[in-house]
Amino acid sequence: MDRKRLLTVRFSEEDYARIVEKAQLAGRPLSVLVRDALGRVKTWTAQDRAAFRERTLAHARIGAALGDMARSVRQNPSVAPRIIPELQKIYDVLFRETHP
Repeated sequence: MDRKRLLTVRFSEEDYARIVEKAQLAGRPLSVLVRDALGRVKTWTAQDRAAFRERTLAHARIGAALGDMARSVRQNPSVAPRIIPELQKIYDVLFRETHP
């Protein structure tokens, strides 16, 4: 790879000492450490942010629904036998999504 471009970055003394130490501990030159880090950085696109926002809103709706169910059970314990299977369904869906 032809490396003709130079990147100049200003660091505080503390940050510079940290990055030099990391490079030394890894046994790698600073330039390689920076290139490696660049490959690990996730740049969020507008689509990523929108998907994250939608998931956050979905989690909030689930939390509100669970709160409503808990309130219903506290106010009327006889509804518990109907609500518990619904809670199990929610658990099953969430577990499948987080443990494929």
